[in-house]
Amino acid sequence: MAESQETPIPILRLLAREKDSSIRYLVAANPTATADILTHLMKDKAMDIRCLVANHPTTPQEVLHKLASDMEDEVRRDVAYNTNTSSETLRYLADDYDPKVREDVAGNQSTPRDVLEKLAKDDNDVVKEKAAHTLRIIGY
Repeated sequence: MAESQETPIPILRLLAREKDSSIRYLVAANPTATADILTHLMKDKAMDIRCLVANHPTTPQEVLHKLASDMEDEVRRDVAYNTNTSSETLRYLADDYDPKVREDVAGNQSTPRDVLEKLAKDDNDVVKEKAAHTLRIIGY
């Protein structure tokens, strides 16, 4: 039921509060999950659920911005990868200590040009290459 796109939103809201993390996981993966459901799930203890929220196409930008400070690298990587992440948040993540997070920022075509140019000079070769590649793809 939690994974079905036919499940009414009020039921999804209830399922998002279930003790069973596998049910909350299915709610977070549901394409019809609303902003209020995703906002609630961003505080979940389970990293995989926060990753789904960070990667969800309808997660509000303010939620993505908060998740950009998550202590788990995987969550921050999913925020960096999400093409709906704001320029402000991508700028913040471009300074992340984890090169994989910076690599995902460098590969995001929504990343502002100046950030990509900065990442093209990163100490990490993979980040550099990814930023240069993205700059070429978007025609800068």
